[in-house]
Amino acid sequence: MAYKCNTIPLSADIFSLSIHPTKPLYAAGLLSGRLEVYTWGSEEGEAAKEVVVDGDENYSLQWGTRRYSESYIFSAGANSLLKLADANTGKVVSKAYIPLLKTLAEITNGILSYRVEYPSVITPLSTAHLLVGTDSGRIHLYDVRENSLTRPAQTWKKVHSDYISSITPLPSGGGGLSRQFVSTGASTLAYVDFRKQGKAIISSEDQEDEQLCSAYVSGLSARAGRGGEKILVGNSSGVVTLWNRGEWEDHQDRINFSKSSGESVDAIAALPDTFLYQNSEFGKFVAAGSADGKVRIAQLGSNRIIETLQHSLTTEEVKGAVASAGLSVDDEGVGDGVTELGVDCEGNLVSAGGSTIKVWYWDEDAPASQLLGKSRKRSPDETDTDTDQGDEMSSEEEEKPLKKNRRKKRKGGTGKAKSAGPQKFSNFSGLD
Repeated sequence: MAYKCNTIPLSADIFSLSIHPTKPLYAAGLLSGRLEVYTWGSEEGEAAKEVVVDGDENYSLQWGTRRYSESYIFSAGANSLLKLADANTGKVVSKAYIPLLKTLAEITNGILSYRVEYPSVITPLSTAHLLVGTDSGRIHLYDVRENSLTRPAQTWKKVHSDYISSITPLPSGGGGLSRQFVSTGASTLAYVDFRKQGKAIISSEDQEDEQLCSAYVSGLSARAGRGGEKILVGNSSGVVTLWNRGEWEDHQDRINFSKSSGESVDAIAALPDTFLYQNSEFGKFVAAGSADGKVRIAQLGSNRIIETLQHSLTTEEVKGAVASAGLSVDDEGVGDGVTELGVDCEGNLVSAGGSTIKVWYWDEDAPASQLLGKSRKRSPDETDTDTDQGDEMSSEEEEKPLKKNRRKKRKGGTGKAKSAGPQKFSNFSGLD
């Protein structure tokens, strides 16, 4: 295998991972209520840095870059409070409560009661807007162009019958701010237009499997008048389904990642255009993380698995390996699945699960015949045989509402990174 990894040990199990788009920074929201931000040193021997935020009980977090100069990080957790903090200092810039839910069934002595609404996912729609999905199936849109968070600018109610498991923005055809996105929850996918307030524009047919994660891919071959844009959705049966942009009623193709093992696909990430495998032509690749601790990489088009990376071992694998030696194994930390995947600013694949983040990099000492993950830029005269026609569907176009049917429920690069290991450079509190 041509991949090696640097490992970042965490102080508790990770719930959410966010990767800075332009810097080697990795933010982890932990089940202990801490938000930890790590970076690797740029030179050998230079200490890596860590920023720690206490007391937020983070369920989800996301980077946000405002005004193209200052970097911020958004977080939300069990206190139902959305926070905007400076990613470098941890200083909270603004806070806002996620709207409470009216619970008509809980009227006591004629008084209408309200229930706290818990966030399940945070995603920036653009540099101007932030999306927050909740456990009740709602999606709130916040305007983050100002220095303060206020009430949501828009809310879509009951987009899904269960919690929002993922939100994926759809790029604008004209290169402007994104106005459309898809979400997954329960057993459906939904398409929502930023300009259409109060309802999901299109909801898919029941997929008969819990939809857990999603990713956007462009630049695929365009056939039969279809654009080269797809949404990839991982589900509880170990399959990733492929959806053509604009055809939201049902998926058009599928890739079996871990169906044979019965493990769900809990995380998915589209790999950069510079990703290569062995001596193959340039193509599109996608990574999927499963509950068995494995990251499987597939090439789109052929839809076949080309490589498997081991983020963690299952209990059975560890016990089998030590049984012959007559040893016992501590189950703690064993069997942690892959819950988060991403790509950092250097094109390295990043996996997270349990109390570990792994940054995968190309092994420069590997045989030249192994090119898995080796990233190189195209020469000016290299072009794809197929053109990307994803722009033919503009965000200004109306997409036809399709009939809504009904379908299951929730789950609980380039260059070697140089580092002396993660070390703290700052601690701060007072986030609440």
